[in-house]
Amino acid sequence: MIKYSLLILTIVLCFSCKNIENQSNQKNKQPQNSFLDVQNIDTTIPPGDNFFKYINQKWYDKTEIPGTEIGVGSFFDLNNKSLEDLYSISKTAAAIPNAPKGSPEQMVGDLLTSIMDTNAIESKGWTPLKATFDQIDNLKSSKEMLQFICDQNIDGNDLLIGFGVGEDEKNASMNIAQFGQAGIGLPERDYYFRSDPETKSIQDAYKNYLKKIFSLIGVDSVQASRDANTVFTLETNIARGHFTNVQLRDPARNYNKMGLSQLNKMSPGLEWSKILKGLKLNTDSVVIGQPSFFASLDKLLKSTPIDQWKPYLKASTINNSYNSLTKAFANAGFEFFQKKLSGRSQPSPRWKYATGVIDSRLGELAGQLYVRKYFDQSAKDRMNTLIDNLIKSYETHIKSLDWMSESTKSKALEKLHTIGRKIGFPDIWRSYDSLVILKDNYFQNRINTSRYEFYRAIHKVGKPVDKAEWDMTPSTVNAGYYPTKNQIVFPAGILQPPFFDARADDAVNYGGIGAVIGHELTHGFDDQGRQYDKDGNLTDWWAKEDADKFNEITKKIVAQYSMYVPVDTLHVNGELTLGENIADIGGMAIAYDAFKLTDQSKSDKKIDGLSPDQRFFHSFAQIWRIKMRDEFSRQLVLTDVHSPSEFRVAGPLSNFTPFYQAYGLTENNKMWKKQEDRIKIW
Repeated sequence: MIKYSLLILTIVLCFSCKNIENQSNQKNKQPQNSFLDVQNIDTTIPPGDNFFKYINQKWYDKTEIPGTEIGVGSFFDLNNKSLEDLYSISKTAAAIPNAPKGSPEQMVGDLLTSIMDTNAIESKGWTPLKATFDQIDNLKSSKEMLQFICDQNIDGNDLLIGFGVGEDEKNASMNIAQFGQAGIGLPERDYYFRSDPETKSIQDAYKNYLKKIFSLIGVDSVQASRDANTVFTLETNIARGHFTNVQLRDPARNYNKMGLSQLNKMSPGLEWSKILKGLKLNTDSVVIGQPSFFASLDKLLKSTPIDQWKPYLKASTINNSYNSLTKAFANAGFEFFQKKLSGRSQPSPRWKYATGVIDSRLGELAGQLYVRKYFDQSAKDRMNTLIDNLIKSYETHIKSLDWMSESTKSKALEKLHTIGRKIGFPDIWRSYDSLVILKDNYFQNRINTSRYEFYRAIHKVGKPVDKAEWDMTPSTVNAGYYPTKNQIVFPAGILQPPFFDARADDAVNYGGIGAVIGHELTHGFDDQGRQYDKDGNLTDWWAKEDADKFNEITKKIVAQYSMYVPVDTLHVNGELTLGENIADIGGMAIAYDAFKLTDQSKSDKKIDGLSPDQRFFHSFAQIWRIKMRDEFSRQLVLTDVHSPSEFRVAGPLSNFTPFYQAYGLTENNKMWKKQEDRIKIW
């Protein structure tokens, strides 16, 4: 199931941290009720040369990234606040004596206690994996291995094959089982095939990591090296069957509904009837995301001896659980996944990891406690007003398009006015009645929560989609658009400064959360989202000539963003980031026109020496105030569908004439484009 989020991978935010002292000192320097950081404007940089740096460079130059972090700035800082709030709630819950069994306080508190009890975890060594490894050692064929993989999936140890349950994209009111590519340890397929020095260094470090984890389970050094090479070779062969990140963005290509006979024709060696039974599925059809992966895997299962699969399965199992084992395993994982790939020099504190686990595994239980204490209900009313105004603005934009026919406009407007919204937290909280959380066994808690989620998902297959269900937790600092539900989602976590402040003037909120709202609305009409109709079905509802004109505009966007160079000589991938770039360009423009409906925008009153329009653009640039380590920036440029933050500002503004007018840009400025070259898509 495709979904779009505002920023980046969840792991980015779950382990980020804020430089609290630095940020609080900056706040103390601000004029009272400013709501914008005007002290860090760098007047040595013309705003029309690089507006991102004009607003953020002083902050960037004096802000250091702590050793435990991959980055600092807006999303990172607010996510850290969210984690601190969740941790405070969880500690309070853990301190309650004899909390009622099954209550949010008991389950959240006991999960925290089990994760923080590192003495108990150390005392067990790697014995929590011993039974699993014994099963691996006893495997005699690939057929037995596939049954083992199904069993492990139920317990949360996802191996080799991607599996989930979600909306049927061509019948979006119903849920269906879905299978996709998986099975590699590096971030994506091309990490196995690029030959540049940086990638080669990562490959070597990964092999050393594999060798290290084999030594931790008692394998001698010679055999550990052999096993590491075996795993890397096998993963390389698995990766050959993977779609590229760009190919994964094609909804039609990644939707392949198949019955049992088609599945067996695609990959007969997988014995799909046994896989479906092993995963407790009673269904006559599933969706295959990447058929070439399963065809390739079929051949690989036939050609690779079972003894080569055994170290692979053990390594994958450790990769899935190293942070829940002893410190030695956690350190090995940190050295590669966090230090080498992301640039951290020190591990994050244990409490931060624990809080991330609570949010991911008991999100709606912890969420009840979170919103009870931290969510301002008035924010929901203000957000509804903002969304209403953004939709009015978008309607005007659609009606005024000179490249779209009236018939397609009519359908686009119908889809726009059908978009659902979720703000803050669920109206109905998820029930965890069947889940047991233990106070003294974190590893078993991982299994229990995984089984709970597995059976909750399986229960949905073949049943109507519950559009009221949330996929983000209330404390999440992000936002999303779900094309198969045609919904926008804004959890409580993001409804805080710098994105949203109920006390702030309209320019600040429309430039901040307004641009976020516009971004998510635009996802319904980007190069992927436009392929889904108002009911969430993957279907072609555009006139061909309109689609052709749209695609001509998107080629210009691809070309513009492909010119940006965020790290060394590494360019942004304009095809990979196209959808997010469309959402940024359209979302900012729509938010600006919605702002023009407010009284403030029609006045000449300056605040902090800034006109209303200047405050709008300042707020927009400030929400993307992010500084990341080069290692992590490289990883994101290669894998993430979002452009780096500097270009999420430069890209939209260089195409937007009101920005030129607000800051007096001329052809001598570096951001300047001729009027006819400025891209307007929505």
